[in-house]
Amino acid sequence: MAIIPITGSRNVELYLKGFLQKLNFDIADFHLYIVEKGQVIPENGLSIVFDETSINSLRSLLENLNGKPKEISADLVMGKKNDSYHPLTYSTICYFFAQGNTVLCRTDAEQYEVNKKLYLLEAELLSRGFLRINKSVIINVIWIAEIIPWFGGKLLLKVKMIKDELEVSRNYVPAFKNFLGL
Repeated sequence: MAIIPITGSRNVELYLKGFLQKLNFDIADFHLYIVEKGQVIPENGLSIVFDETSINSLRSLLENLNGKPKEISADLVMGKKNDSYHPLTYSTICYFFAQGNTVLCRTDAEQYEVNKKLYLLEAELLSRGFLRINKSVIINVIWIAEIIPWFGGKLLLKVKMIKDELEVSRNYVPAFKNFLGL
């Protein structure tokens, strides 16, 4: 059994304590903390910081920590931003991209560093609707707002809710069209 203290508003603490007790977690002082955004983060140990909008992702993470580690990798990727880690569901990720030796992911609001190689993500996420579109980008096709024919047999993709435009290189156009049934 894991021992996890919770720091948050009274309603959130009661909700999560009940949820964790159903999963047979003990609530007490330990090195792992669950902290609601805006609360004081302990200086020692590992803290999971969340807000109300990410409580379902937190629940999923806690369920998976309770003896189902394979499901975490199936549903989540950990993104790093400003020395803190954030559990991200694949459906919230617009695309992954390589920048030098670093792999990052882009959501509609933020950009996070990911500790996985692009070629591994490509193989792992094809069945989830992610597709390589050039040497350095894998896009989540549900985030494509518009596909525009571009110069030299390339395509230009506009991404929903953000102003990003991504190029599908000539080498990847046939597989891209096939994947989308075009």
